[in-house]
Amino acid sequence: MYTNEVALRYAMALSSLAAQNGWLDVFEKELNEIEEVLNNHQELEAYLTHPEIKPVDKQDLVRKIFTHFSLEMQNFLVLLIEKKRWQQLKEIRQLYIREANLYRGRVAVSLETAYPIEDKQVKELAEKLEKMTNRPVDLSTKTVPELIGGVKVRIGHQVIDGSVLSQLRELRRELLEQKGKSRGDSQ
Repeated sequence: MYTNEVALRYAMALSSLAAQNGWLDVFEKELNEIEEVLNNHQELEAYLTHPEIKPVDKQDLVRKIFTHFSLEMQNFLVLLIEKKRWQQLKEIRQLYIREANLYRGRVAVSLETAYPIEDKQVKELAEKLEKMTNRPVDLSTKTVPELIGGVKVRIGHQVIDGSVLSQLRELRRELLEQKGKSRGDSQ
């Protein structure tokens, strides 16, 4: 199972619990605070991911640091340590926000481009996506030079990859398949 699939399962379970109890905003705020604390205290992140430190010690520390959090979030963090999934917390947070937005009736869309695009283009794209999805859209953009050209769009769980990098990878895969077939035919 890929890391993102595991993170997605945790995010979906957490967002489902939050939606059922009206805690979507509370959990999002707490997850954002956790990420901020971890970003500002690298040594804490190292401690919580260190393989030789007992899970119970890590869990005690998490409960002490985040004592002001909801009991449900504290238990979630303890569970991540118990299941050795702490290193996936940042990805879980991102996926949780996406899932929470779906419960709120919003669609999270991320746009990756090889080159920066103008604010006007972002606004036009967001309007088109809102019409297409019939929902408000939270559009985030990111410049990824490795894409070479084109765009990569994520709408909820769907990925539309129109990047040159993707096309080159597909072409490479097809060429390798053809090469393998031609070798098999000559034997």
